[in-house]
Amino acid sequence: MASAHRDGNEGRVGELLSAVVANAVAVPAVLGFVVLGAATIVGRSLVELASHQLRRRAPARGASKTGKGRSKASTRRRLAEPRSTQP
Repeated sequence: MASAHRDGNEGRVGELLSAVVANAVAVPAVLGFVVLGAATIVGRSLVELASHQLRRRAPARGASKTGKGRSKASTRRRLAEPRSTQP
């Protein structure tokens, strides 16, 4: 009868060990996904912030010093008009 009792305990120990191993593998995997998600959120926020800053600064870079730059419409008109050839 002692051997039957011992086999039952070994089965419980095996179940306990398998549960511990499963948790030991699952916890780092879940933590890895959480860290990856946090890094993705932070990265997207930084990209959005950088693009916002670039959009705010873009007109200042492209403007002429006198403030009398040509508009796109006037440039298109000038390019569309035929050149007059003088004799």
